[in-house]
Amino acid sequence: MKTEFKSLSREFFEEYYYVVTNIKKFVKKPERKIHSILNNLFIYVVLAFVFFISTVCFGIFVDEQLRTFVVLPAFALLIILLAYGATAKKLRTLGKAKYNLTFSSTKKTATIALSKEDQLSLDWKDVKKIICGNHAIIFIPNDIMRAPIAIPKSGLKKLKDTLKEYKLTKLLA
Repeated sequence: MKTEFKSLSREFFEEYYYVVTNIKKFVKKPERKIHSILNNLFIYVVLAFVFFISTVCFGIFVDEQLRTFVVLPAFALLIILLAYGATAKKLRTLGKAKYNLTFSSTKKTATIALSKEDQLSLDWKDVKKIICGNHAIIFIPNDIMRAPIAIPKSGLKKLKDTLKEYKLTKLLA
């Protein structure tokens, strides 16, 4: 089977990056729900902001010695805001770029390619589960050292037919 997907969405990349950053959790428990990486990072931004505000309030109203420690939560808030901004900017540029993803599979391997040089393969025996998000279908590997591969949700019907043909329907969650 060989399928080409045109113009991948920003949401596709957000779900893929969420799985990549949490690959250890997904290898241990592949039935987890896929979220957006920006929603996940936004929680850290809110927590850092609350920590910063609480430290400032304690420094002003409770103990004056805590004023010297306001620098640490301010620095943490700044770093988290920069990480959130950099991730959002990268995902925005990925979503605007017109990538063509080619998914091909044989009885032994599943391969995705953005170009002839950029290919990522995963043997079917190394796939633990195939999970579906709102915008992406992600192949979770057995080992955290292997990168997961993903295709857009629009290829679900062809993927099901292919898995049925290869007798691998148990992989689809």
